[in-house]
Amino acid sequence: SALAEMALKLGYNADFGNISAIFDATSKFDVLKFGAGYKGSFGASSVFTDVLFTKADAANALAFDVDYKYSDGPITAEIYAAVKADNISNFGDTLKIPVYFKGAYALDAGTVYLKFLDDNMKASDFAGEFELGFDGNLGAIAYNVAANYNVANKVFAVPFWVRLSF
Repeated sequence: SALAEMALKLGYNADFGNISAIFDATSKFDVLKFGAGYKGSFGASSVFTDVLFTKADAANALAFDVDYKYSDGPITAEIYAAVKADNISNFGDTLKIPVYFKGAYALDAGTVYLKFLDDNMKASDFAGEFELGFDGNLGAIAYNVAANYNVANKVFAVPFWVRLSF
């Protein structure tokens, strides 16, 4: 018999939120992962954050992220940011900082939103993507139209989609 990959997750739920811890190992124990996280809600806000350390023969890695959401009446917002290093020994060169933001305002006819996404804010060249859009429904038809600009590719687009549900 052989030991397969194993994972252990522990969690604690309380009135202030959920705290969790994880341990994961490959069958040969050549890759070990240790992590901890928190998830909680406070009024109109909720937050999820976690950290993960990976111990491997090739390189040790570290990742930390935060996802914050706000919702109050017609206004919603989400902000996600992470710090990831694929090799702690070469932290500065392997560091990536992805960022995402979406803010929206609901109207009777649909929702107006603004999105921003950048896969790596630390990159030497700014490569963000901006989108201003509107989505809504007309009976069984859902639609979305947006103005989208990709800075890295210098591409402006106006995506439009329609979905019919029956």
